[in-house]
Amino acid sequence: MTVLGVLTGGIGLLGLAAGAATGAATTYVTAPQPATIQPNQIVEVRLTRDILR
Repeated sequence: MTVLGVLTGGIGLLGLAAGAATGAATTYVTAPQPATIQPNQIVEVRLTRDILR
């Protein structure tokens, strides 16, 4: 909801529910997921920055 929308119309119940649902879905999709690594399984790791020693 934009600031202009809040100032002119307030926060409606539908808008509030839609915002909450969108936030919850985004959090669920982007959250790290645990994984079980099996013995002798190859795991590929890509570093995005240099590792400081």
